[in-house]
Amino acid sequence: MDAKKVIERIKNKKTVDGEWLEIREDILKFLQEEHPEEEKRLFRPFGYLEIVTMMCDGIGRIDSKQ
Repeated sequence: MDAKKVIERIKNKKTVDGEWLEIREDILKFLQEEHPEEEKRLFRPFGYLEIVTMMCDGIGRIDSKQ
């Protein structure tokens, strides 16, 4: 997986709820794999993972109310 491709998905796509959940899983997997620390820092702390996590939390709250 390429960090830049994941970031492009976040920045440029109007994603559906399920895609936000997929992006979060992709980032978590990326962070567990062997990648340069500079790339991992794009997602943590207070990076793109935080944005995606907020979206996923919102999706979870909406789904629980329905």
